[in-house]
Amino acid sequence: MKAIRGHIPWSNVDRRLRSMREIWVATASPSGRPDATPIWFWWDGEAVHFTCAAVARKARNIAHEPEVVLLNGDGADPIIIKGRAERVTDRDELERVDR
Repeated sequence: MKAIRGHIPWSNVDRRLRSMREIWVATASPSGRPDATPIWFWWDGEAVHFTCAAVARKARNIAHEPEVVLLNGDGADPIIIKGRAERVTDRDELERVDR
């Protein structure tokens, strides 16, 4: 990847995500009210994985509106990931993430 002035190479972002254990997830409630909470996560090089209780506000928000924003909370050197959260139910995938 060619570096663009003002941006860092993806390999640097990948390395940082692999070394982090906490990130913030921002969701929206059914009424559109924003919410952000820190989560423990795992980055596998392609996707962010995290767990939460089905009754947790973030889980309820994601069930209603799966578009989320993840950010590391570092205003001086931010990582911001926007995407669609998906519940993982495949047993093989769950075991892979658990390992």
